[in-house]
Amino acid sequence: MKNAYTFLVLTALCCPFCASSQVVALKGKTVLETFSYTDVHLLDSRWKTQQQETKNYYLSIPNDDLLKGFRERMHKPTNGAIDLGGWYTQDLWTPFGQIISGLSRMYAATGDEACRQKVNSLIKGWAECIDSTGYFYFTRDNKSTHYTYEKTICGLIDAYTYTGNKDALRYLSVITDWAIKNLSRNKMWAGEWYTLPENLYKAYLITGDKKYYNFASEWEYAEFWQKIRTGEVFDKDHKAYHAYSHLNTFSSASMAYLIKGNDEYRQTIIDAYKFFRDKECFPTGGFGPNEMLTPQQEIRNALYGTDRSFETQCGSWAVFKLCKYLATITGDGQYGDWVEKMLINGIGASIPMSADGRVMYYSDYNPREGFKKNTEDPWSCCTGTRIQAIADYNQQLYFHSQSNLYISQFIPSIVNWHGITLTQTSQFPANGDIHFKVNLAASKSFSINFRQPGWLTKPAVFLVNGRQVAVNSSNNWYTLSRVWHNNDVVEMIMPMQFSVKRMIADYDYPKMLMYGPVAMAVRSADDSYPSEILNTDAPWKKFIPATGEANTWRLEGNSSLLIRPFYDFKEKEPYVMVLDSTVRNQIGSHNITLSGNWHLFYRFTSDTGAAITAKFKGSGFRLTGTYNNNAGKFSVVLDGKRIDDGDEYNAIHSPFEYKLTGLKPGEHTITITTIADRNKSSKGNIVNYATIEKID
Repeated sequence: MKNAYTFLVLTALCCPFCASSQVVALKGKTVLETFSYTDVHLLDSRWKTQQQETKNYYLSIPNDDLLKGFRERMHKPTNGAIDLGGWYTQDLWTPFGQIISGLSRMYAATGDEACRQKVNSLIKGWAECIDSTGYFYFTRDNKSTHYTYEKTICGLIDAYTYTGNKDALRYLSVITDWAIKNLSRNKMWAGEWYTLPENLYKAYLITGDKKYYNFASEWEYAEFWQKIRTGEVFDKDHKAYHAYSHLNTFSSASMAYLIKGNDEYRQTIIDAYKFFRDKECFPTGGFGPNEMLTPQQEIRNALYGTDRSFETQCGSWAVFKLCKYLATITGDGQYGDWVEKMLINGIGASIPMSADGRVMYYSDYNPREGFKKNTEDPWSCCTGTRIQAIADYNQQLYFHSQSNLYISQFIPSIVNWHGITLTQTSQFPANGDIHFKVNLAASKSFSINFRQPGWLTKPAVFLVNGRQVAVNSSNNWYTLSRVWHNNDVVEMIMPMQFSVKRMIADYDYPKMLMYGPVAMAVRSADDSYPSEILNTDAPWKKFIPATGEANTWRLEGNSSLLIRPFYDFKEKEPYVMVLDSTVRNQIGSHNITLSGNWHLFYRFTSDTGAAITAKFKGSGFRLTGTYNNNAGKFSVVLDGKRIDDGDEYNAIHSPFEYKLTGLKPGEHTITITTIADRNKSSKGNIVNYATIEKID
């Protein structure tokens, strides 16, 4: 098929403005093509609401605030701008380029002229701050030069592609000349350098300038891609990898395949998908607790000790990109399964950003208790990928070949194709009944292909104009071929069932309750652990539908347990989604308060007066942690009375436990506070904890 031009325009770039640009013929083969953003329109749904809310949020950020650091570096007036704070002001993984990219895609997806105008204004203001050497960063002390350069070229390519900003390619050339000359080739210290080739190869496609091709080739992650192909990913020298960026690198491998046509690249991305699916992904589709890819034993250990279970915005974006490449290159419907999980359980389940630039960086799968919250750091990297990924919803739903239509995602929407309009409506995933209406001026013969979801346990049923019809099935698509007439209606009925899935493939526990592709979570009215769900192979036999609430059930015999989709939980509403009764006595996070300066990731403090306060019902209390040679002491206050001191010092690192027993059964409050006193042999006064538990 004529894959070179159409893939460039419709898949990699979807560019309505680059027909006169030099186009480099692609050597890699494609089977399917994406639709342009403008050919797909979201209808009313929570995904459209999220897209509109996200667009409006980024439009509301003052341009002067986004440009403040650039202007200060060049000693230009800042027009009364204020610091955005966080990573943005620190020039740490700065999301400026991603915001340009996301707004450009939002313009294509929604047609909102304000997005285009903002992109043009931001690029103009930023370009005025490129110095005579080509230096373009927010400050003179950028802390992620390779990452920021790659995100900036992505923004410029997308601005040219989706808004028609013709100056963007000129600035792209200037900053790339600077990068070729100045970016360190010491890859050990370069930061996320392995994401560079994707957008450099795109720059080569739309300019034909060989410098982009040559520079991209320098940054191919050949050693990691080889590990993926051989299946020997972890060894004594590489026991873990950064999760998001090491998934994102396969989008670079995808572009390398399309540019060069080498089947080794093609095999790499197929094997990468299998590796993540089989070894790294949870049933939600999320991966990488604490942002790390590790062997399964370490995944399990990390899951129990963190609330940073999945880097939600960045991870979803990487999934969207790779699966889009895989679908177009292979024509296989299976890759839509991972996208579906992100739309339902990943970024699609995330809460809105806070006014000060804080985003739901992580999804919390902690087996004792989790809740949705926005990260402590404003304007993190995930604030950039959020708008990119949510704008990309439009391009995840449908594909086409020269003569047939493919429906990959079941989201209310309209797609226009060769004079044909297909309208999709449903309440999915509340139920599996999807409706499609075909409108066309004259009857026409073609095939409509519907993704065959991997979660189905029974085949989907199809009706055309109310009558059941047979369909063919191949390559993970259901195919319905016929002469289509105006106002034909297709109903696709997918049987949705409960299942209990292993959270980690090689381990029986913990487990997760699923409803079709939907991750379910449990809210307890009395703070009890939902062990009943683990006590039988089919707990759903005792589920009673909750009146007036879609996809929501109560448990027969325990009406205090409410079972509903993870995506329906609100900010800071506690839930249990990952089930393991061994953690039932841990005190839920909503009953724990930290005061003072705690490192929330590693759960320690060195500040005198920092405290942990826990409320619990029981007859005892247990705190676990680690003895250290730099540890200090803490006081113990029970129900308002100081009763004891504890000491975590030991010359040898070893497990630490502090336990109180024999308390009067009932409600108690305990406070652990760091104190200035410490063992004379200790090198510090650090206090740490791993778990906080009640004793029945």
